[in-house]
Amino acid sequence: QLLDSLLQENYKLLFSTHPSMSENGPYPPELEALYDALIHSDYDAAIKSRLLNSFNNWEETKGFKLCESNKDMVRVLLELFLLNKTKVSRQVNLVLTECLEFEELSDGPPTVIFDTSTLDLIRQKVMPSFKDYLKNTKDTEILEHWNLCVKLLGKHLHSGAGLINGLLMVVEKAFKLADGMVIEAAFRSWMVLMNNFSLSPDILNSSKRVKLLTKPLQVNNAKTESTLRQKFTAWWHLIVLLGSNNHVHLETVILPFLKFCYGPKTDYTSISPVKKHSSMEKPCLDSLVQILASRPLSSSLPKSLLAGSLPGPAFTTEQVVEYADQIFHAVLEATSLVKPSNRSEVVKLEAVWGGVAKMFLEAAKADTISHTGFQHYFSAVKCCVVQHRRTDKLYKLLLEIILSASQLPHRVLNNSANFTSGSKPTSVLLDLVLYTDFVNEGSQLGEGYLESIENLIKSVLNPPSSIQALEEVIQKLEVCAPNVTPSGLTTMNTV
Repeated sequence: QLLDSLLQENYKLLFSTHPSMSENGPYPPELEALYDALIHSDYDAAIKSRLLNSFNNWEETKGFKLCESNKDMVRVLLELFLLNKTKVSRQVNLVLTECLEFEELSDGPPTVIFDTSTLDLIRQKVMPSFKDYLKNTKDTEILEHWNLCVKLLGKHLHSGAGLINGLLMVVEKAFKLADGMVIEAAFRSWMVLMNNFSLSPDILNSSKRVKLLTKPLQVNNAKTESTLRQKFTAWWHLIVLLGSNNHVHLETVILPFLKFCYGPKTDYTSISPVKKHSSMEKPCLDSLVQILASRPLSSSLPKSLLAGSLPGPAFTTEQVVEYADQIFHAVLEATSLVKPSNRSEVVKLEAVWGGVAKMFLEAAKADTISHTGFQHYFSAVKCCVVQHRRTDKLYKLLLEIILSASQLPHRVLNNSANFTSGSKPTSVLLDLVLYTDFVNEGSQLGEGYLESIENLIKSVLNPPSSIQALEEVIQKLEVCAPNVTPSGLTTMNTV
């Protein structure tokens, strides 16, 4: 006690004699406010001495090691947030951020840097103070300090509801404030919480945590373009963290994400972000490539705008068939929004359609047949071709879509239960491939065009069908013939 008393008196004397020591002495200017706050505080003199010594060596060490022996210094710094002084809080954040980077912490900070009393301090005092400050000022800097606390707490947030609920009240208040800048900062903070949970894959992938993390992502809380972009970034960050486990969280994460990007199929009054803001088109399409395209991704694909990638499609083959309706709504929306003259974007569409087609082919081979799923597939193929058949720059894409569909097993193509009107898919696909627009360009469309027709004719003739089944094909050619060009007639002769 005598030593503490002498140290306290020494600090007070030193500060009163040299009030500008932080400018002229050993302490860096960027820590001046923090230094002054410590000098005037009543904290234990030994802890203050250790902290001030660390500031004295700031240029060499930049912080201190996060370990049990330094937990009292961590507590003192966190407690200084309660002064509600902007410069002090900013410098506390600077010091503790450097401590987080003092050494590699792949599993997060050691939990021993917090004892029960410090955890109670954070939950009962620091967080309510942050919340009140945010409510009164709408200053997003307070969320930077919240982010720091989440990073420091590490795996302490992986068990028990009290602590996590205490922290959540701050960012939840931010989401409720009708201020775009605050909400954007809240989404960035939410990504920090995602990173915290990802320290333990089992925690991140628990249905309870995933539901918590998607809660603010599924609320209509983004009104401006920049806020929508930040919300998209948060969505995508979660999807990247889930990685190969996305198929487990389809209904909680992937399907709501597609709905966020491309809107719900049933609500034609709402305008999806991708339609409302052209800046959303490329990142949304990039996300479709990651979620649906086959692996490995083609080297011809342009560089993605997204941060992070997925190791494979987010759907299994069975899930693609099961959720075909929602998938094709997004894919058709993306197709309608792409500018045909932008070859880079068309290449991405080819990867998306090709990935879905491959999964349907795998499902068909595995006898994973859902008539409803295949109805959505063939209907989407018809819708896409009918809608874009006059756009010559999309011919290659459209023919690849038809060719992929024509490669499905004969039993799928010849089953009228697989198309909504009761027609056989072979008949529908033949109508599409024999559109005059395609026949006239047949010589320029490459071998894939004739291959798709050949595949479909093989299906028409597949046993128990007889040669009389060719009559339907000949009738379709006769309907097409009067409107074709000389080049188209050459193609028809080849057929």
